[in-house]
Amino acid sequence: MSRSLSTLTTLKQTCCAGLLAGLVASLAPSLALAQSTGKIKVVAPPGPVPASINRDRLNDLLDQAANAIKAKRFDQAAAAYQEAIPLEPDNARLYSGLGYVQAQRSDFSASAQAFRQAVSLEQNNADFHTGLAYALANLEDYKGAAQAYRRAIQQDSKKKSAYIGLGTVLRRSGEFDVAIAVYEQYRALQPRDWRPYEAIGTMRIQQRKYSEALKILKQAEQFAPQNASIQVSKAVALLGLNRPSEGVAALERASKIESKNPFIFLKLGEVYQTLGKEDKALKAYSQAISLRPNYDEARSRIAKIHMGNSDYESAIVIYEDILKRSPRNGDAHFNLGLALRSRNRKKEAKAALRRAESIFKEEGNRERLDETKKLLKGL
Repeated sequence: MSRSLSTLTTLKQTCCAGLLAGLVASLAPSLALAQSTGKIKVVAPPGPVPASINRDRLNDLLDQAANAIKAKRFDQAAAAYQEAIPLEPDNARLYSGLGYVQAQRSDFSASAQAFRQAVSLEQNNADFHTGLAYALANLEDYKGAAQAYRRAIQQDSKKKSAYIGLGTVLRRSGEFDVAIAVYEQYRALQPRDWRPYEAIGTMRIQQRKYSEALKILKQAEQFAPQNASIQVSKAVALLGLNRPSEGVAALERASKIESKNPFIFLKLGEVYQTLGKEDKALKAYSQAISLRPNYDEARSRIAKIHMGNSDYESAIVIYEDILKRSPRNGDAHFNLGLALRSRNRKKEAKAALRRAESIFKEEGNRERLDETKKLLKGL
C-alpha cells in the first residue's frame, strides 16, 4: 500500500493485504522469530563433592534461579541452571528450566538445545516437547516445531498450548487446510476459546473466502466482544466483501477497544483515505504518530496526502525526516524524488531516485527498480 488509495477495488486488494500483514504477525503466540545461536555452558565442579553438599548447593542454585526468574533477571537464572546441571546431570527438569530462561533471553538456539536434552531424558513429558517446539518456531524451523508440537499432543491430547502452537506454525508454513483441521480439534476441546475461531477466519481471508471468514469471525466476537484483533480481522473480511462502511465501523470499534494501538489507527487512516475522507485519514494518522512518534509508515501516508494535494514542500520535509532515521528506505527516496521533481528540483530529484535505484537493486525488487529507471530516463 505504498501508493495513494482511491477506489473500492484498490481497497479490497491493498487494504486487505496490509491488514493481514499485521494480523498474521499478531496471531502467533509470542513467535518473536529471533535468530540467535548459543550453547549450554555447563560449569564442571572441581572434583568429587559429597552428596549432602551437592544437594545443599543444588537447592541453593534452584532458589537463586527461581528468585532471578521472578525478578526477570534471566541471565542470572541461566547461570544458576548452568551451574546446577553438573550436580545432577540426569535431572531433565534442570534442562527444561534452562531452556525456559534461554527462551526468555531470546537465545532460542540454546533453548532448543536444552529442551532436546530434557526430552532425551524424559520423552513422555508434553511440556518439554512444547518448549522445544516454541524454541524451534522462533528459529523459523517450522517443520521441526510442528513435529515437536505433535509429540506433545501425543503425550497429552488436551495440551491446549500445543494445539495453538501447531496451528500457528502450520499457518506460517502456508499449510492452511492442515492448520484449520488442528484448530477444529482444539475447538472440540475448548469451544468457547476465541483464538481458533479468529485463526481460521484470518486463514479464510488469506484464501479470499471472505464470507466464510466473516461467519466464523462473528462467532469469535461472541466469545470475545472486547477483542480488538477480531474487529480488525472482521474489517478485512468486510472490505473484501465490498462493504466499506461496515469495515470502517469495525476498525473504529477496534480503535476504541485498543486506543493505544498505533497499528489500528494506521489501518483506519488507510481506509478513510481510500474512501476519500482525507480529513479523517489525517486525524487517524496523526493519532498513530502521537502513540509512536517515529512511526514512519504513518508519516509516509500523510506525505502521500500532501502529494495528492500538490503540497510538495510539506511532503519533502516529511520524507527527508524519514530518511534521517532510515537512510536505507528505498520507498522514501523514491517518493522524495517524485516530490522534488514536481518542484522542478531536477538535480536533487535525480540524486534521490539514484539512491532508490541502488537500494531496490540490492533488495532484488525488480518492479520498483524498473519504475525508478523509467523515471530517471524521463529526467
